[in-house]
Amino acid sequence: MIQDLLSLPRFVSDQLFLVQERTVDRSFVDTINESFDAISLSDTTLRLLLLVLFSLVVALVFVSLFNIIRRKLLVRDIPTGWILNRKEVRSILDRAVEKRATMEMRFLPSDRARRSTYLAPLDLTPESLILEMTSAGSVRKTWIDRPIECFFRLKYKRDQYLHYAFSTTIVGIRKTDPEIAHLTVEIPRKLERHQKRAHLRVEPPQQFVLGLGLWPDQTGKDQETQDRVKSWGPPLFTLVPGKSDNPLVIQNISGGGIRLFVKYPAIKAKKVSFSIAKRFMLMLDLYDPETAKKKRYWFVCRVQNMYEDFETKNVEVGLQFTASARKLAGQKEHRLRWRPVEENGMEALAAWVMKRHLELYRRTGLT
Repeated sequence: MIQDLLSLPRFVSDQLFLVQERTVDRSFVDTINESFDAISLSDTTLRLLLLVLFSLVVALVFVSLFNIIRRKLLVRDIPTGWILNRKEVRSILDRAVEKRATMEMRFLPSDRARRSTYLAPLDLTPESLILEMTSAGSVRKTWIDRPIECFFRLKYKRDQYLHYAFSTTIVGIRKTDPEIAHLTVEIPRKLERHQKRAHLRVEPPQQFVLGLGLWPDQTGKDQETQDRVKSWGPPLFTLVPGKSDNPLVIQNISGGGIRLFVKYPAIKAKKVSFSIAKRFMLMLDLYDPETAKKKRYWFVCRVQNMYEDFETKNVEVGLQFTASARKLAGQKEHRLRWRPVEENGMEALAAWVMKRHLELYRRTGLT
């Protein structure tokens, strides 16, 4: 009894502590609840927030899909052979500068009456391409701001080339010599993998070239002289298969003309010039694998364009076919009958060129 009385104060103290603890706990919980109640959102606000979040997600998905579709459409719409990557464009132009690749330039808009001009790429800066032009007496300051089109090729395999074209604008001209000018042009935004298509051109396989002869013009003489090959005298230049010191090389052939590379020592020895519009007589022997026979072509040619390398004096000359001839049947001596070459070229030679081009395409995939 006495012991129970002694423990009573302790019991009362414990009960008071529990009551106080419950009061504190309840007060803390109430405070937390009040805080949550203060920051809680109404149902309307919550729905609005969820709607905004959903709209953002939908918008992001839509934008992503739009960009994917747009990229695919852009890729699909880029024509075959276009090179748009700036680094790749610069890399190809840099290689053209390194190789001093001859570039054929013509003003835009182009037409058949305008002649091409030949240049060599000299330097590539961060903003421009510098082209060197020899025989620059015709260069005018009025060329600045004029649009131009250029064609060139680069060797990628032995005796095989890739052809490129681009359009740009002349932004500067500087003459370094009475006969030499530097043209500064804008770096093109794109390159196109193709060659100039007035006529399909092909570099003939060496084994198919059986010979070539080039004579001075005979068309100004009487008809008898023009028709009789023997009256022409010896040719200025000949190309003989297998001969190591041939004075010239065939660069390409088309149904409308031929492009020749002529070495300076031969030009100097013959004292011949390739001035624009000058005429020559041409004999061309080609092998036709379809018939396993030699085909001989006779042409009157007109110098359409000419490029002279300033250092070596070697010449690249483009000859346009203006008339073609065939041997008269039943004649003991070599006599020819001439007729004009139509605008679409000499049909038989154009067919030969097309077949060689298709063979090259099947073998390499070139266009």
